[in-house]
Amino acid sequence: LLNQAMKALALARSFLEKEDIDLTVEVQFSEGNRESAKLTVSMATGNWVRDEFKEVWRAEQVYISANSYPEKVAGAIAKNVRAGRSQVCTAMGAQAITQAIRSIALAGDYLEEDCRELCFAPEFGSLKRLYRGGNAEG
Repeated sequence: LLNQAMKALALARSFLEKEDIDLTVEVQFSEGNRESAKLTVSMATGNWVRDEFKEVWRAEQVYISANSYPEKVAGAIAKNVRAGRSQVCTAMGAQAITQAIRSIALAGDYLEEDCRELCFAPEFGSLKRLYRGGNAEG
């Protein structure tokens, strides 16, 4: 279900781009329960989110699999955010997307003490674009 929601948001973002509208998502764990999360979708005018990641190859890359540990991924995300670096998380498949969402929620918890809020904007990517050398098939 979460995988389908992310696909729907990625599609909606691509359709809204022509209208100069973008969507971002904030994820938070339900109080006292790390197995349940709440997603909040926000609409923004302008392309500030897209502009931030225009040059994806310059952003810090985190590849998330179904076997990734959300705590470790969250730590890497929080570290990059604290350092002021752009962050791109790549996940393929339903279980990997679930792990990515968990990781982002945990990173948000880690950044709470720094008074920082974390949001993300799902999109479909090309493997060629995501790999720095452009040597990936796909």
